[in-house]
Formats: sequence, C-alpha cells, structure tokens
Amino acid sequence: IMLNHFTYLLETPYWLLQNSSIGNKYPFAKKYELVNEINQIGTRYSGKTISNIKMFGELLKISLLIKEPICIIASMYWSKDLKDSVFQNIWNMLDENHITYTINLSNFTFTLSNGSKIYCKGLHSPSRKEKLKAFADLNKYKLVIDWREECDQFQQKDLSDL
Repeated sequence: IMLNHFTYLLETPYWLLQNSSIGNKYPFAKKYELVNEINQIGTRYSGKTISNIKMFGELLKISLLIKEPICIIASMYWSKDLKDSVFQNIWNMLDENHITYTINLSNFTFTLSNGSKIYCKGLHSPSRKEKLKAFADLNKYKLVIDWREECDQFQQKDLSDL
C-alpha cells in the first residue's frame, strides 16, 4: 500500500481528524506529521488487505463527521481481478459500517453523501488495449489515498505512468 503523507498507516485517521474544522475539540498527544509514502510488506494471508479496509472504514466515517470528502483509489494490475477482490471487500466494509453510498457497477465506483469517492480500477484491461493513466480533479479532496493491491505485480514504469 502506498499512502502519500503519513508516517504510520494507523495515524492516518488521526491526521484527518486533527486537520479538520472540528479537530480542536479533541485532545491529541502529538501533532501528526506528514511523509511521502508507506509500503506495507507481509506474507500472503497476513491480513494486510483487511487491516487496510478497516482503516478506510474509519477514514470514511471521519470524513462524513467532518463533512469533508476524501478519495480512495484502489487499484490492481489487472482490471479483471477487481470485482471479486478489492471491489467486493470495499462494498462489504461500507455495509458493515452502515455507511450510505451510491454504487456504479459499470465503472466500479462508490460515492458517499459528502462527496467522498472510492474508485476501484485495474491498471490494464485483459486485452491490454486500455490502460489507466490518471485521475482528474483530485485537489477537491481533503485526503487522497492511492492504494495498490498486489503491488508486486506492478512494474516501476506502471507506477511512473500514473
């Protein structure tokens, strides 16, 4: 997983709350500082995906509380792998957290009432005729998370193309 700006993955929800308009209502033991990226490494079935999904649920609840949208871009190398993995995990998480959303099944996106957006995208289509290149208008979000599942399948060129 790569998240721009955070020291530790679990500090991300604290940073979002601390840097909101209601952050002064909560006492924080420290100021959460920013870094460029987090790389998560673990063995197969070590729980990386589930811990990320749970943290995303907390972030989305905080974003609804503070009324500021966030964006999560969940990507995999092959678009054909999305539906039964990342997309389904996020869908389950939204339901388990009782988060109201609209879903677009044709382009694998979720939209929340405060404008938060979750994109589930594959870098390559099975035919390799289509390739994910970029996302527009990300500046409107308080926080943007670029989560790459099964990142070992990505090449350095793929990452720099995005």
